[in-house]
Amino acid sequence: MADQFRAATVMVPDPGSPFSADLATIPASVCRRWFASGGSVRPLSQGGFSGAAVSLVEAGGERHVLKAFPAGTTRDRAQWVHSHLRRARVAGVVEVPAIRLLADGESVVEAEGRLWEMTAFVDGVATDRASADQVMAAARVLGRLHQTAARLADRGESPAIAQRIEGAKRLLARPWSQLLETAASGPSSATRSIILPRLATAAEASESGLRRWILPAIAGLEPLVVARQWVVRDVWSEHVLFSRANSQHVAGIIDFHAAGIDTPATDLARLLGSWLDADSIPFPTWWSEGIASYETIAPLSVSERELVPFLAASGIVFGLDNWFRWTLEEDRQFASTAEVAARLDRLVRALRPALGMLGRWAAERV
Repeated sequence: MADQFRAATVMVPDPGSPFSADLATIPASVCRRWFASGGSVRPLSQGGFSGAAVSLVEAGGERHVLKAFPAGTTRDRAQWVHSHLRRARVAGVVEVPAIRLLADGESVVEAEGRLWEMTAFVDGVATDRASADQVMAAARVLGRLHQTAARLADRGESPAIAQRIEGAKRLLARPWSQLLETAASGPSSATRSIILPRLATAAEASESGLRRWILPAIAGLEPLVVARQWVVRDVWSEHVLFSRANSQHVAGIIDFHAAGIDTPATDLARLLGSWLDADSIPFPTWWSEGIASYETIAPLSVSERELVPFLAASGIVFGLDNWFRWTLEEDRQFASTAEVAARLDRLVRALRPALGMLGRWAAERV
């Protein structure tokens, strides 16, 4: 099992909000707002795709993580995220990292135009080749986390569904084959040399069914009214850490900066979909077991249960589309081309099973 694990030291920030390299010099001074002595501060990661500074802080005999919120995050927004995490901790969801408060009771510090938080360090490792037991354990923790927010539920349109509808329209208007043709005639670069072969593979794998009937079915959806609540929105394999002592035990879930309001099916889809490319567990057995494990804690409605495979599979397709357009059309730059290649490879591997799931979904709508 050990060879299946990868150290969870890369906490990926929003690629749409690149961090300035200048932030790398800030953590020590920010840290002193929590700990007068400053403690020991060192980089915890290289910042994933956009170079965000994430620091490990050792102070008071404990380890903590200092991290900045994405650019433009308001204090109200940050405190809203923290209020839900504190509620989860009070309810017994210890897998949510504890938030370190300042002397005045505040949970965020503003420095150099950013808001910063200090949370407890989670000593665990992530895996992109989970076992069925690990999938079920993660799903149960997610169910417990959702339960702490369920009493705040309302009804309204699902942002995730709306994003899928817009994504389908965009991909119909500019398919991958067209993007590939345009990009192949452009100037060469290290990034393009990584993106183009993966775009070609994705275009070839999806050309037959995606444009013909899957995308039109998604684009033709009406906005869906669902039971909504606080959700993580970015709960995927990299953010679920398993105990080093017991690989079947979830040590923690990290990175809640993308949290929002939507159907809980979005989180379950994101979690299960992040293991859709794994060849270490048989599909679809682990999938149904993951959903069943979640429902032992937080039962889903029939419509929510039906949304999970659709959201997961469409998330793979539009996740790939985002990456292709970010890199080829918007020319976004990322700190590590190797990390970009690894992410794209995972999405491309997951594309075929995702297309199969979407094909069955579209067939049921005929």
